[in-house]
Amino acid sequence: MRLVTYKELGPLYGIWYSRTHLRRLMFDPAYEHVGFPKAVRLSTGRVAWRSDDVDAFVRSRPEQLSPLPLLEEERTKLLPPPQGQLPDYTAK
Repeated sequence: MRLVTYKELGPLYGIWYSRTHLRRLMFDPAYEHVGFPKAVRLSTGRVAWRSDDVDAFVRSRPEQLSPLPLLEEERTKLLPPPQGQLPDYTAK
């Protein structure tokens, strides 16, 4: 088991949530059905998650989260068009 920091959640597990949303998932009773793991406090203002807990969370929600980072082709589709160009809405 290792500890996963906030910066590693996105690249390693595909969890690209903001810090605020992660706090909601961990502590707000309205989100307790999601089952996001609680963080471990490292020091003042620093937290991390147990990798085993994050793995279990990702496996329990395969259709919502992709554990793999985006491929280069997928990343370029999400980027806005270069300055001054209009997006091609006819392309599929």
